Amino acid sequence: MDEHFERPQLYWSRWNWLYLLIIGVAAVLVFYWRIQIFGDLEPRGDQAFLAWWVKGLVNSNHIFPHIDQGERLIDALARDETGFLTQLLRPIYNSPTELFKIIPILAYYGTAQFFGDSYSNQVAMSIFTSAVIPFILGLFPFYYKSFGVHLSRFAIGLIALFIASTSVYLHFFSGWGIHNSGVLTLVIAVMVSSGILSKLGKNHARWIPWRYVIGLFLINGLALYSFKTNLFLLPPATVFALFALPGVKWQQKFTLVFC
Repeated sequence: MDEHFERPQLYWSRWNWLYLLIIGVAAVLVFYWRIQIFGDLEPRGDQAFLAWWVKGLVNSNHIFPHIDQGERLIDALARDETGFLTQLLRPIYNSPTELFKIIPILAYYGTAQFFGDSYSNQVAMSIFTSAVIPFILGLFPFYYKSFGVHLSRFAIGLIALFIASTSVYLHFFSGWGIHNSGVLTLVIAVMVSSGILSKLGKNHARWIPWRYVIGLFLINGLALYSFKTNLFLLPPATVFALFALPGVKWQQKFTLVFC
């Protein structure tokens, strides 16, 4: 069925590049605005815990624990205070829902390797993530197969960028850790999934090519393991989108959902 899923051809004009420059500059200004306001935040509650988690990973000096003869792995992990695997898994062992924050934790760990693990750097990373959200929403005109100049799409993209940039929730939570990672990955997952699912409705396809199935699993998995709230939002939204596909018979919709 791959013939139903043609690759989009890009037709870029100077207006496309100008629009991309505008939303890029807007995202930079949002980052600068928020870093000036929230750059010196002090850790509290969940943020202090997450900062401690990242610092533990950065300060680890080996990956696997040394296992004595006859010792169980879980016991070796419990007594290993400076191992990467222990520092990564201990919070998850104590609170299993922390597993659904593993992607941003690893991302923060990666950036801490280059910029340091200070709390101010973690706040800056959080604010940077929050500034990427309006940029991704501003890319709305480029979600389509046709990349020509469409003023209505540009207008919608700019409105989405403005709303995300001025959102009270996104603004005041911009410095508070991985909540922004959850929102960002949710937006990206919805964007990618809607693009793939729309092809089903347009082509009345019953099966999705494997590359798209893998893409759906990867991007949705990225969102699900970025913040636990996405677990309650993304799967129901995906099922609803499949049932709402226009021009597809109900039998095919049930097949897409349950098979």
